[in-house]
Amino acid sequence: MFVTDAWRAYKTYVKEKGLEHYRIKSDDDKHVIKGIYHIQNVNGFHSRLKQWMDRFKGVVSKYLENYFDWFLFVDKRGYETTK
Repeated sequence: MFVTDAWRAYKTYVKEKGLEHYRIKSDDDKHVIKGIYHIQNVNGFHSRLKQWMDRFKGVVSKYLENYFDWFLFVDKRGYETTK
């Protein structure tokens, strides 16, 4: 199963892979399909990643994986309690 936004390129991908596909169009004001399928978690994650990366004013693509790993480490710790 593949739940995506309305970008057209996904249609080709899911057709080639034979996946069940749910498309969510943001202009429809419908953000949940069948009461369970949504992309808000991905959108939230993407928003936090973009905000975190902005501080660097650009990164060298050679080290992009390191920046991503650093972000994942920091992001996961944000949900832990300090007790």
